[in-house]
Amino acid sequence: MLHILTNKFVVVLILLLAFWLRFAGIDQKYGNEIRLVGAAAEYQDLAAYLVTPTVVPPPGNMPGFPLLLSVLHRLLPFEHAEIQVWTSLVFSMANIVLTYLVARRLVTSTMALVTAGFVAVNPALVDNATNGMPEEFYALGLLLLVLVYLRFQEGRDLGIRRCLIMGSLGAMLYSIRSDAVAALLPIVSAVLITQYRKGLTVQFLLRIAPLIALPVSAFVLINRFMNANEIVTASWRAGRGFFYQEFLRGRMPWEYMFYSQISIGKWWFDLHDIARMTEIVLLSSSRTLLSIGEYLGGQVLLVVAIWGMYRYYKEHRDVSLPLIAPLCLLPQFLWVYFQPEEDLSRYLTRGLPIILVFLAVGVEGLCQKASSFLNGAQRRVPRPAVLGSVVVAALSV
Repeated sequence: MLHILTNKFVVVLILLLAFWLRFAGIDQKYGNEIRLVGAAAEYQDLAAYLVTPTVVPPPGNMPGFPLLLSVLHRLLPFEHAEIQVWTSLVFSMANIVLTYLVARRLVTSTMALVTAGFVAVNPALVDNATNGMPEEFYALGLLLLVLVYLRFQEGRDLGIRRCLIMGSLGAMLYSIRSDAVAALLPIVSAVLITQYRKGLTVQFLLRIAPLIALPVSAFVLINRFMNANEIVTASWRAGRGFFYQEFLRGRMPWEYMFYSQISIGKWWFDLHDIARMTEIVLLSSSRTLLSIGEYLGGQVLLVVAIWGMYRYYKEHRDVSLPLIAPLCLLPQFLWVYFQPEEDLSRYLTRGLPIILVFLAVGVEGLCQKASSFLNGAQRRVPRPAVLGSVVVAALSV
């Protein structure tokens, strides 16, 4: 009981530290008045459009985050920009707790607290928490989905209630980012494969129907909404943006100069051959991996996190959870080559909490190996010799 109370007390201290860092970031970034610019302002415009539709629709971002903001705009008597920034900050705080809960199922409570502390003070996560962007909302849904999935992996029965929760979280994730389906596929596949080994039944298929039906329904409804309101979809915006990135670098023929509408699929498959696709993917993947290592605190920590994914797979024989981390960042592995440097942290922060959990798994595994090695060394070598070596090494530093 005392151990549980101590852990809760430490979590509270971590949250207080996280709040202080993020609150200080608001004052430093905005001063006396919060004014959003760039992509954050586009989400603010879409939220305002959902409250009071205008003649000209705003740029086409996914409506999940703006829909939540539009509800808060009606309920809270504050400026829209303030609501947006503070909502993002609150989600960032919640992600610290969720990261602790996820890590607690995979590592010791001490290591889980350390992981939560890393999420609290990570510079990229601290900075992005006050940008008023949907990454924290996405990370919240992803961590909740991972928590429910881990309960399933622990042997809990996959009832209709759990399938409804997972399906709702999948729909929420898709409403925030259209590429969220990539992160959902490993979980759906794992559920189906696990049950297939036990024997598929009609009752089971009916139970898991919400897990598939809710994200599919979100896909249909969101696309109908955006088409009905003539809001340009993210596919068209991304396709046009990437196209002009290449065009301005002289990598597209001049006859393409007057392209105004181009989807990301048409840009990718129609205007590139296999060699160019491979080059872009390799460059983007390298840049993404190096950026993740930078935001973790060093490339060595990235290697440890990747080893933590392998260690999780080796112990649990589950490849789905390690796949979620890269798949939630899939566009960054494909096309982040075209993004400016200042955008990288924003595009990668939604995956950092789950990557930090795998870093904890890797660090704990290294600690166990080191402990085993030292215990073995002490059995083979007299204790005075071991202590003497440590003292000599310390004095030589």
